[in-house]
Amino acid sequence: KTCSPTLPWAPREATCEANYMEVRFCMKCISYPSATSDWQVVLQRDGVVLPPLNLSEASKQGYVFDLTNGRLVFRFNGVSLQVNGVPVEVVHATLFSRQSWVVLMVDLVAACSMLSPSVLHPLVSSPHEAKVSVGINGELLDEPVAEERGYIVEKRNSTFRIAIPYNTEGGYRKSLVYGELYEFYLFDLYLEQITAEDDNVDTRLRFYRTLATPLLPRPLFTENRTVQEEHTFTVYLGSVPADVRLAAVHLNGRECTLPFSNTSSHTITEVVHPNNTHGYTLEVPFDDPVVIRQVKDLSGHRLNISFTLMVLPENEPFSSQISVMLDHRPFDYLWEIGIGSDLLSSELAAQHDYIMRNDSQSLTVPKLFFVLQNITLKGFFGTFEILVRDPETSAVQSSAVKTCPFTLSVVCSTDGRMTVVADLSLAIQGRGALGRTHLIDRYCRPKESDDTRVLFSFPLNSCGSTVKVRLSANSEAAGVGSIVRSNHSAEGKWFSNVNAPL
Repeated sequence: KTCSPTLPWAPREATCEANYMEVRFCMKCISYPSATSDWQVVLQRDGVVLPPLNLSEASKQGYVFDLTNGRLVFRFNGVSLQVNGVPVEVVHATLFSRQSWVVLMVDLVAACSMLSPSVLHPLVSSPHEAKVSVGINGELLDEPVAEERGYIVEKRNSTFRIAIPYNTEGGYRKSLVYGELYEFYLFDLYLEQITAEDDNVDTRLRFYRTLATPLLPRPLFTENRTVQEEHTFTVYLGSVPADVRLAAVHLNGRECTLPFSNTSSHTITEVVHPNNTHGYTLEVPFDDPVVIRQVKDLSGHRLNISFTLMVLPENEPFSSQISVMLDHRPFDYLWEIGIGSDLLSSELAAQHDYIMRNDSQSLTVPKLFFVLQNITLKGFFGTFEILVRDPETSAVQSSAVKTCPFTLSVVCSTDGRMTVVADLSLAIQGRGALGRTHLIDRYCRPKESDDTRVLFSFPLNSCGSTVKVRLSANSEAAGVGSIVRSNHSAEGKWFSNVNAPL
């Protein structure tokens, strides 16, 4: 098979490969290849001139010459030197041949470097600026395309610096298991440097290098997406590379091979992403037999998950684990909550006009029957207690006591007393006169008074209190309404409170 180069040959070309260099030189005076045996070569190493060799002898030492119509090709392994602090592989060969009465001499110098210095060697230097182009897999890229892909080519002093993103288009990525999951990137760099000499003849230098990154950690991530109301564990395994596949899942130590059977209640779904990664969504119902239930220590439902994955095509296994627990439960699922001796139920809340808010982690009850303490004209302290009991044994597991200050006007307490603070300054004048006022029953005197206010505290059915039954409109037959107890001071100021619904 005959292959043609993608670009026309330059008059002078050098190719730098990973393990050899090659020089191609246009020689119009070479019109036939039959004179190969007449050629000899003199090599120079570190400034030392070696004895002449014919081309057959040079080939045995790794220096291969080929003469074609109009071209001289020279392939060899270079000698490493330092040029401006940059490692450079250099070769210097002089070929000569007697053709009739003429001695033909060709002086070849080639240099290659991984760091691509702009001046490779004094013998191949040029006063003209070099043009550098980059590409991949043997194909050069136009400058706008290279910039769009993130390639950076810049000159630093006497060295060209080339930077290429790991995940650029045309590169190769591979996963590897080394205890954990790692990855590395390969990139077949093609670099071309063209220099115009004083004789207006271009010299083209081609570099071919396979670049490889060190091993880079590639962690996967797991995310708990469980929603309690759905009663299903939902776990997502993400950032899985394209050459990695899920092989099996262990649920609380029980292996579940893929794909899951049709009779299985748990499912797994693959999610593909545009960045050449994918993920897996695992769903396991709370009531699945594999789920561990732990009621005694309040851990609820627990699911230990171990994902077993394989790196293709080597089928190297590795695993990723996550433990998922149901963080909370409804407030009334395991325990009974009581207010005093009464069980907190929806009926009790409706009866006493409680407003309850439950977020499954806390319970807020803004209105409660509380015990009045330290009742004065300045106010009083209300104390209430919430008990958490085992529903089977009624044993109190925990309790919460809260005491809050309140201002006072009219209030009925759970021990059947009405407590009232009233301002009688407009009805009674004179210092100390308020202390002598009374209710309907003249023996019911204030517990405390000052210059403007009095405090009465008395049983609901004493001190001349009146009782009225208040029925709601159009509801006499149904018996819907409330009981109102009232009293008033000797000065005619009325106090009343709705004691309880019918």
